Amino acid sequence: MEVARTGVGRRRNLRRTLVAAVTLLALGGMAWGVGKLQPALPSIDAASVWPGTVQRGPMVRQVHGTGSLVPQDVVWISAQTDGRIEKIHVQPGTVVRADTVIMDLSNPTLIEAMTAAEYDLKQAEALYTDLEVTLQNAKFDKQSAAAQVASDYEQAKIKAERDQQLGAFGLIAATDLKLSIAQARDLERRNKIEEDRLRIVDQSAVAELSAQRVKIDQFRAIYELKKEQAAELTVRAGVDGMLQQLGNAAAA
Repeated sequence: MEVARTGVGRRRNLRRTLVAAVTLLALGGMAWGVGKLQPALPSIDAASVWPGTVQRGPMVRQVHGTGSLVPQDVVWISAQTDGRIEKIHVQPGTVVRADTVIMDLSNPTLIEAMTAAEYDLKQAEALYTDLEVTLQNAKFDKQSAAAQVASDYEQAKIKAERDQQLGAFGLIAATDLKLSIAQARDLERRNKIEEDRLRIVDQSAVAELSAQRVKIDQFRAIYELKKEQAAELTVRAGVDGMLQQLGNAAAA
């Protein structure tokens, strides 16, 4: 006997609905997973690869192509002193070092001024030496005169003391005693004056020598300046590099 089954169509539709939902969920998960994947590494030809060990340092890449070479650093070489070009030793395109002489300049006026400054310096130094000797001789003369006055004072003081002792016993006239004492006092004052004069002579000598030394320093400064300017007539590169000509100027 056959029995009729009920609800078969409904179960079939439910199964199809579940299969479709699971399929959509699987496709969505696959799409989300693919979106999270990193791009694939490009493939390269094994013949173009140079294997090696990675090391820290600059990476040099050589590229062939057309273009213009531009210097990394440009240093302008300019003459610090006015002058006329006498000789050019190095031409543009030459590799130079810092002490390489580029050209020689001439400036007769500057050379003459340097020579005059050197003469003034030597003359000031000679005057200082002469002044030192003159002041020393004058000091010796003052010291000799002061020594004579000091000697006379000592003798007069001894004589006055002797006359005072003689006068106490009435062995010398009162007038002679007064004259002896007066002479000793006068020589005492003169001796003090000579001592003060010697101190003034020393101070005066120091002042005169200092003034002359200031003149020497001034002339030496002028001479050193002129000598430096004359040395700059020899134009040097100043840095290592290659000499280039930019317009009317040179650069390294």
